[in-house]
Amino acid sequence: LLKNASNRKTGASWQEANIALNQIMQHYIGTTLTQAMLEAGLTNLRRLRQKASDSLISHNQHELIHCLEVINLMDIGEIMFSAALARQESRGEFRRSDYPFTNPLLNNKELTCKMVENQFVTEWKELKK
Repeated sequence: LLKNASNRKTGASWQEANIALNQIMQHYIGTTLTQAMLEAGLTNLRRLRQKASDSLISHNQHELIHCLEVINLMDIGEIMFSAALARQESRGEFRRSDYPFTNPLLNNKELTCKMVENQFVTEWKELKK
C-alpha cells in the first residue's frame, strides 16, 4: 500500500491524511446516524484511503510508521462504518434516527466484523453463555 511512500518527491504528509480522516469520522460518525450519512462517510473514507495510498510521502522511517498508523486508523474507521450500517437499530448509546427502536431479535447477539477478500464483512452471532 505504501511501498512508494519513501521514493516520492512530493505528496501528502501523514498529518494531512490524519486530519482528513478525523474530519470524515467526526462529520459522518460523530453526528446523528442515518443510512445515507453512513454510506456517504464510508464512500469518502474509501476515497481518502485510495488518495493516501497514491500520495502519502515519508522522508524517514519515523514518518513511514506514522503513515502506516494512519492507514490502520482508516481500517478501523471502515470497520466502524460497516458495523454501524449493519446495526439497524438503536440500543444504549448507539442511536440511528432512521431506526429509532431496539430490535428484540438482536438481544443476546453480538456483531462481529472480519476481513474477507479485502472487504469487511459483518455477522450477527449468539453470545456465548
